Amino acid sequence: MGNEMKAPGSEQLTEGVQQYQSNEVSHESRISDHPYVIRKDLSESQLSELGCYIENTSIGHFQGPALFRPLFDPEGQPTGSERILPEKITFRPDDKPNDKFVSKGSVVSGSFTPIGFTVSSLASLERLVICNGLAEGCRLHEALMLPVACGVGDGSIKSIAAVVTEKHPHIRLVAAVDNDESGIRAGKESGLKYSHPQTAKDWSDLYQQSGSDGVLAEYQEGLIAPEVGPFDLSRASVMDLLDSLPPAREWLVRDRLPLWIVGILAAAGGTGKSMATLQLAVSVCTGLEWLEHAIETQGSVLILSAEDDREEVHRRLAAVISHYAEMVDPTDQAAFRPYLDLIRERLFIFDRVGDDNRLTAKIDRETRRTALAQSIIGAANQISNCVLIVLDPLSRFDGGDPNDNSDGTRLIESAESIRRETGATVLLPHHVSKAGIRDSQSGQEAVRGASGLVDGARWVGLLSTMRADDAESYGIDPDDAGRYVRFRTPKNNYGPPWEGAWLERRAGGILSISDLKPEKEEKRARKSEVEYQELVRRISELIEKKGPMAKRRIEDEYGGSTNILKAGQKKVRNTITRAIEEGLLVRMKRFDGQENIGVPEINQTERAA
Repeated sequence: MGNEMKAPGSEQLTEGVQQYQSNEVSHESRISDHPYVIRKDLSESQLSELGCYIENTSIGHFQGPALFRPLFDPEGQPTGSERILPEKITFRPDDKPNDKFVSKGSVVSGSFTPIGFTVSSLASLERLVICNGLAEGCRLHEALMLPVACGVGDGSIKSIAAVVTEKHPHIRLVAAVDNDESGIRAGKESGLKYSHPQTAKDWSDLYQQSGSDGVLAEYQEGLIAPEVGPFDLSRASVMDLLDSLPPAREWLVRDRLPLWIVGILAAAGGTGKSMATLQLAVSVCTGLEWLEHAIETQGSVLILSAEDDREEVHRRLAAVISHYAEMVDPTDQAAFRPYLDLIRERLFIFDRVGDDNRLTAKIDRETRRTALAQSIIGAANQISNCVLIVLDPLSRFDGGDPNDNSDGTRLIESAESIRRETGATVLLPHHVSKAGIRDSQSGQEAVRGASGLVDGARWVGLLSTMRADDAESYGIDPDDAGRYVRFRTPKNNYGPPWEGAWLERRAGGILSISDLKPEKEEKRARKSEVEYQELVRRISELIEKKGPMAKRRIEDEYGGSTNILKAGQKKVRNTITRAIEEGLLVRMKRFDGQENIGVPEINQTERAA
């Protein structure tokens, strides 16, 4: 990637065309000998994989070998082929010379050559680039690492977009067109976001000038949103929603953090939000639990660290790895090696300390998006299955007024564009306000800055350090209160209610779930356990004395606070159920098929002893 590619000299090419045309196709004919392939410096192996082949053809005065590429519709049905001649020809003196012709009977509208995917896998794609020519498609696929539907000429782009959208409306389409009047018109008429080169006529020429890096850069920089026209009511119809089942909600962290949303994780400085985020990243890469919550979607993670440099990230990552290795098997380090390989393959962290990280900026008193979002999108799309992008912290990426609702909305919209173009969850670690620090019970209003931030985000998580009054209620020494952090999700538009959990800071700043309970709750739990054990003892003694009996009889005849068991009937019923689950009592079949409650033989033996 990025190497400058030179086309062969025109004199050499002309001589090669003459020699190529003089030959008939034989079993030794090779794609690599075709002048178009030589001129565009295309790969014979790639073209063969696409189903391209050499065959003799006759068009006008031309007779000889041509390069054929197959065309398909979105259903995978062959629709014909395009023939690429070794030279440009004309049929009439006033015709424009051309070297590309479709075979007789071919259907061009809605037809394409798939590059980087098979037509049978079209429905599973999330993104698809549509272009107008073979060489352009090969170069775009190489540079963008995205699937490409290669049509025949500018006019095919709109029809391909229409048939793909009709069959698979979830696929995000972009048109990659030529830098000329016809190409730009095709981009506008496609109704899609489109891009064209800025320093070359087409993507193939740009590749030969600047390599893959040049294609990627100009594609990202040249993206143009579709023009907004009158609303097309057919796109607003709910018919398809009524005639199909809704897709299941997808989660990054099951029931806690959804996939494909923009979220904010807020905390006071030094609380541990960056560490919690790094632990989340490792969990997503490996599938290991995050703070005892199951990871539902594994994949790659991209982090832009604008506050902690690479040395600090190195220290924190080492602590996280050590913690997770102990989780997997504290006695065998080798057990963690497969997970370590996944982290090597899937985790990417940019050191952005000291760089300009603004996603938005004030230009002529108006807050506008910068080019950074497209750079992040380009980086994420080079990573296989990127499902989480972290921009840490949010304040370093905000170029507007942090207290202005309009500016906050523009920032969230920029993050939304990253989410939309990558399919990843975008997480924005952020700070809480001074009021939020003072009030540990505050909700999403604790997030610092304009309410437009929280209103636009679909998920908000809060981390807050234990206060002195909380420490007292949990029986914690006030000096140790700083070790504990409360994790809550006051805004989770798609998940079930959750009361939150206490985390404990461990060596290296690692956060782990704590089983803290308020002292009163602990006392109640201890008292309840003592009462349960005493009631089980009374029930067992009753059964040993009276013999096995039905559960209902035990409740009705011996239950009641003033009766033998000294406990209400409901409490007796619940105690018997739990005692059976724990093996302290057993079910016994009677001769009539009914069920009695008895005491295990081992309990009777212990009592006799």
